Amino acid sequence: MKTLTHASLALLLALLAAIPAAATPGADDAASADLLPGQVTTGFYLFTGSPEPSPEGTAGVLLAPGTVIPVDTPAAGAHDVAASLAESRDVFSLAEKLATTLRLADVRPQYEVKETMVLDRVVQLPAVTATSTVHPRVTLLGETGELATYRVTFQDGTEVLSETNISVAIGGRAVVGGLDGADAPYVFLLVRPIPPGAGAGVSSDVKPPLRLSGAPPAYPEDARKEKIEGVVILQAVVEKDGTISQARVLKGIYPSLDRVSVETVKSWTFEPATLNGKPVAVFYNLTIRFRLSKDDPSPKD
Repeated sequence: MKTLTHASLALLLALLAAIPAAATPGADDAASADLLPGQVTTGFYLFTGSPEPSPEGTAGVLLAPGTVIPVDTPAAGAHDVAASLAESRDVFSLAEKLATTLRLADVRPQYEVKETMVLDRVVQLPAVTATSTVHPRVTLLGETGELATYRVTFQDGTEVLSETNISVAIGGRAVVGGLDGADAPYVFLLVRPIPPGAGAGVSSDVKPPLRLSGAPPAYPEDARKEKIEGVVILQAVVEKDGTISQARVLKGIYPSLDRVSVETVKSWTFEPATLNGKPVAVFYNLTIRFRLSKDDPSPKD
């Protein structure tokens, strides 16, 4: 693995700084308000990219993971479509900026996690992809209340592939990029220190499920012919064994797009979510974007 050039990283940082982070209406994160000195709640969003179209998935279809709520909590049935839309638009915009800046054919969100970072404690994040053995490892080196400094290491077993130190304003964000071979040639880790009391979508106590198998939905021919595009927001129940027991549409756009989204998600398998290290069943919001290629005529309104 090789880190991206300083020039490329500087440009990426500038691009990310120019895009405001999505607000999360109605979200409440009491844990962030109770942080001790030397602690920073931090959101991490990992993207992978390739100069070639992804062998997994369908052109024009992009996924964004979202809110995770344990099934047995009082708020389990709650959902906020406006928050999911705002967050997913932000994620898709970042993916497009990364692809455009580095001239990549394919950039995809892989996962979102949130951690309560403690000074000098190393946190290992999930593997880059289900088939990769490379893990990002992050250490909080310092925090001033306005600025957080991290060390981001990409590691394969005991081998350190790259290491970068970054400083990020609380409430801001930065990206660290690297290269990881054939499975995910480009890797981007978005680091976002979260202000106390701000919502963050995924509780730091709950580790979200990670998709292990299952391709994104295919673009239905009738929707393609009708030039229909947009986003479908689903809420799925990911069981303790990683299977999907149910999925329903929170926001639909067209019958065949809604149907293929539900049918496809039900076929996926996940590494289950965990709470305090134990598998738990969770409601998991997913946003699926359908967009026609540039070669297609303009979509209908």
